[in-house]
Amino acid sequence: MRWIRLLLIVLAVVLLVTGAGVIFVLTVDLNDYKQTIERLVERGTGRTLDIDGRIDLELGAKTALTLTDTRFSNPDWATNEYMARVGRAYIVLDLRSVLSDAILVELVELDNSELNIELQESGRNNWTFGD
Repeated sequence: MRWIRLLLIVLAVVLLVTGAGVIFVLTVDLNDYKQTIERLVERGTGRTLDIDGRIDLELGAKTALTLTDTRFSNPDWATNEYMARVGRAYIVLDLRSVLSDAILVELVELDNSELNIELQESGRNNWTFGD
């Protein structure tokens, strides 16, 4: 009898934590975390990301992310200030793949966008990060 009570308590705690996590994910507004996202991208790439528009997230097995009015900088040596300027980006990925080695991106739609790819004679390019 005692083990049943313990099992019920553990089950209740697991359900409570899971429910709180689901509520958080469903109600979180990524726009509140723009500066954090921008800092993480800069730390990971050495380049600045400016998100002047909105970030919208649609959760599901196929998760969609929409970014608007976003810019990603080029390295100092590049001829253009920005590697990318995006009026609107709509990206759909398989959420299950986030837990694997490779994230599966199923769709990328870009509107009002500009991509500046540069390759120098020396082989240096602007799509390799961390240099």
